[in-house]
Amino acid sequence: MHCKPKRRLIREAWQRFGLDEVLAGVGSERKQRLVKAMIFGRILFPSSKLAHRAEARGTVLTKVCGLEKKDLEEDELYRAMDGLNGAWSGIERKLYREARPEGASLVLYDPSSVYFEGAGPECAILSGFASWLSG
Repeated sequence: MHCKPKRRLIREAWQRFGLDEVLAGVGSERKQRLVKAMIFGRILFPSSKLAHRAEARGTVLTKVCGLEKKDLEEDELYRAMDGLNGAWSGIERKLYREARPEGASLVLYDPSSVYFEGAGPECAILSGFASWLSG
């Protein structure tokens, strides 16, 4: 998919889910724009939250979000993410209600990127994402 259709699709989804309203309580307007840039960046350039800064270089991402290139500095992005602390569950509930107004009878969760620690039998220890595949 070319960049213009992706941008249009992302903007339409942003508006459909009312994300400006959802993020209104996150902090300043600038922090909201930084969070928006991180969300757009994760969709357009699938990578870590902070690695998209390098990916976004030379694109219109900052302009689309009302930012400047210097705004995508690591410390600025961390401060914007800090504004989401305590707001995640409310954001998730709002987005879920918007996406599934009829509710759901089954919710699946992908734990493939989750790391667990604990004490238990040696045979229960799995290290790495797909260690169970190697026997």
